[in-house]
Amino acid sequence: MMKDFGLSITLDSFCKDFTHVYGIPCNFSGTYAERRLTEEMKIDFFRVCQEALADLIDLRNSKKIYINITDTATGIELSITDEGAGFSKLPTEQGSRLENIRQRVASINGKLKLKGGTGGGLKVSVDIRQAPVPKIKKVPLL
Repeated sequence: MMKDFGLSITLDSFCKDFTHVYGIPCNFSGTYAERRLTEEMKIDFFRVCQEALADLIDLRNSKKIYINITDTATGIELSITDEGAGFSKLPTEQGSRLENIRQRVASINGKLKLKGGTGGGLKVSVDIRQAPVPKIKKVPLL
């Protein structure tokens, strides 16, 4: 699906399927230039979303999930935010889904950030540093 329709449509469909199957609202939004991502980055972004949502299902405390991809001044950010019960301690065990996410993010030279706390849900962010998208100059036709 990603090869035919792109990352945004694939993630939007993934969220709709997730909501249908698990009954947990999941919304995708994207305000980014998809052409800035390599095929490997697109696949890794999708896999990070799969791993993160599988982890949230196991915790069984999510009320709503947001997946967002945005252009930043220095690159692109993927964020997965959960409106759940939160954690008293962030997950860190090796061999976990979080370790899989770390490895994927490292493979595309990204930076992984986790933010969470008791009563505050969880936010997983992946930052990819890239050069800005060049502006396309309009050339007058002769």
